[in-house]
Amino acid sequence: MGPFRCTSRIVAAAAVVAMLAMHTHVVADEQGQGVREVRVTVIEPGQEPRRPLRYEVEPGTTEQVEIQWDWRLWQATEGRVIEQANPRVTLVAEIAIDQVEDGEIRVSGEYVSLEIDRPALEGEPLSPLVMERILGPLVGATFWAHLTDRGVELEVGFEPARPMPPLSAELAEGAGLDKPLDQLVEVMPAEPVGVGAVWEVHDRPESFGVVSERMLRREVVDWDEGMVTLGGPLTIKAEDQEMVSRMTPGARTQLLTTESKGEREARLRLDRLMPVTATLEGRTESEMQLETRTQTDQIIDWMMQFRAVE
Repeated sequence: MGPFRCTSRIVAAAAVVAMLAMHTHVVADEQGQGVREVRVTVIEPGQEPRRPLRYEVEPGTTEQVEIQWDWRLWQATEGRVIEQANPRVTLVAEIAIDQVEDGEIRVSGEYVSLEIDRPALEGEPLSPLVMERILGPLVGATFWAHLTDRGVELEVGFEPARPMPPLSAELAEGAGLDKPLDQLVEVMPAEPVGVGAVWEVHDRPESFGVVSERMLRREVVDWDEGMVTLGGPLTIKAEDQEMVSRMTPGARTQLLTTESKGEREARLRLDRLMPVTATLEGRTESEMQLETRTQTDQIIDWMMQFRAVE
């Protein structure tokens, strides 16, 4: 087995479990309209004055956003330990606001550049050349979304510029890069809120055949003249399910248990869909059983950063 194929399998194994944690957004509304059901619950409405929290974007405008992604893997299988960090990945996407009508927004976008840098986390780095071969097919890929002005997606789509190898498609799906607005847009409550408001977003996302229980808590830390700062924890849990991988079709891998804990902070301008800045950082701990009845334990530290490009 060549070094690229061997390293690719390490990447795929990590992606299948760890990237379940990197989806922070939801596709549907509280009544289940759209792709899957989600529940948004206000815990604390916050201080007066309270007002609806909504995106106020204008049709015909364009935005650019930089997406940075780091993760580090620790994996133990029958006494063999792997420690691996992937080089920092930086993708730039251009977003166009195509239509705004009756509280709904239609958006289209394209990945315009990719940069692979040395790892920002500790650990032995994967080759930047390997990561460039895996993620290079994303450049030129287009995507679109139909969402509400509360950030709830109703429909999404993704179209690669050229056929993507299985590992490229798997890693893109795992990191949510085939649905980038999942990572970039905040979900807002229907009720008016003020500074100090707290709400929770609950849903059951599916990725690689695994259905997880996910909760993202949001708190309005500051709200001043159209600028909003949000913070809060993210938790994701799943257990006893079979995982499906494009890399090894037909192979059976049982996810025994996985739990992700992290924090997401974001600064928003309500007249823009892309965050001014946002950071998602955390850890995933998992146990899996391979087809050979071999148990594998994983710990993955992950971080995604988003920044509007002016």
